[in-house]
Amino acid sequence: MSKTTSLLVSFLAGAAVGFVAGILVAPYSGAETRRRLKNKAKDLQYDLQEQVSQLSHKVTELAEKYTPVSKK
Repeated sequence: MSKTTSLLVSFLAGAAVGFVAGILVAPYSGAETRRRLKNKAKDLQYDLQEQVSQLSHKVTELAEKYTPVSKK
């Protein structure tokens, strides 16, 4: 495994452990915690969709800018 891959796997594992620990010691009830997680997941999904949309538009703009126009 490369050094970068190992670092990424370690980071993700640490983030997962931190997430689980945070859930276990959360000051909210189980129902409240699930509601908050659901809302946060929806927010993250929306943000990701916006970023993908912006990236798609930028790629399209760059493709149009650098693609030669065919002669008729």
